[in-house]
Amino acid sequence: MLIRVDQEVWTEQCTRIEDFRSVWEDIVQHLSRQQKVIHYVEAGSEVLYEHYLEYIDHHFESISSVHVRTMPEETLLTESLAELRAYNRKLLDACDSIGSLFYGEMTSENWEYFQSLLNGLRWVFEAVVGTSGLMQKQGFQTPVAAKLHEVFQQLAQQIGDMENQLNDGQLVSVGDIIKYEITDTLKLLDEHLAHTEVNR
Repeated sequence: MLIRVDQEVWTEQCTRIEDFRSVWEDIVQHLSRQQKVIHYVEAGSEVLYEHYLEYIDHHFESISSVHVRTMPEETLLTESLAELRAYNRKLLDACDSIGSLFYGEMTSENWEYFQSLLNGLRWVFEAVVGTSGLMQKQGFQTPVAAKLHEVFQQLAQQIGDMENQLNDGQLVSVGDIIKYEITDTLKLLDEHLAHTEVNR
């Protein structure tokens, strides 16, 4: 198997999955030292943006080449912040209307809207954790860096409170949490993200 990292041939002698795993560890350590991350991986004819190792493990015998494409960590952070802000704004738009659904009869369609909102909140929660970790690792000094942990804590508490109220059948309380508490936290996050510049 031929393995390349960007324009560099890493090895042409990788015939066992055990060898590949060792080479992969070397690549990951090298990228960390270079302050780079994997953008995507071309494994044979497949382009993978996640779960690369699982795919390669499963298809190792049929893959003739692996090409790792990288990007600087700073670029990833900038793109992640922009994506987080855009998605957060969509959730903000949805919170008021979905929260209001809990003041009336909840239909199966309404529950689907709520589930979509919950999935979105979990995505924002995970994105805040990931972005905060990357900022800390890179030592970036930004207005949002100091505030992300506060948002993380508030969202964790509010999602937990909402799930407890759901379990107790307190649907009006769920609506209140969505319309007022979660909305305020997402607004706070948007304000922080609006003033973010990636500067060391």
